Amino acid sequence: ITYGNFGKVFLSKENDLDNISKWIEKYPLQQYASKSIMDQKEYIKHIKEVKENKISIGIDDPIEGAISIAVPIENKWGDIIAVLAIAGVKTEDKLNNLDELMTQVKQYGVKITQELGK
Repeated sequence: ITYGNFGKVFLSKENDLDNISKWIEKYPLQQYASKSIMDQKEYIKHIKEVKENKISIGIDDPIEGAISIAVPIENKWGDIIAVLAIAGVKTEDKLNNLDELMTQVKQYGVKITQELGK
C-alpha cells in the first residue's frame, strides 16, 4: 500500500521532499509489477505530479494487469484525510475511456471533500 496509488496520494501531502526521500530510505521502493517506479528521483517527480493534479493513476502498477485511480479527500483545512480509489482489470475499453474514468473519480473526490467542508 505504501507505493500504490493510496500511498502516492498520502505522500503527496508532504511539502518537504527530504521527508519523502527519508521515507523511501526507510521503506525502499519495490518492484510489484512491470510499471513500478524504481528510481527515487522519478518516484519523487511522480509524487509532485500527484500533488499538483490531485490524482494518481496506475496502469500495471502496483498490480500487473490492473488500472487504479486515486484522489485525495481533504478536510476543510486542505489536509488529506482519506483517499477515494477505484481499481479494476486493465481492458481495452477502460484504457480507451481512461480520461472519463479519471474525471469521474476526481469529481466524486471533490464532491466528498466539499461535503466534509460544510
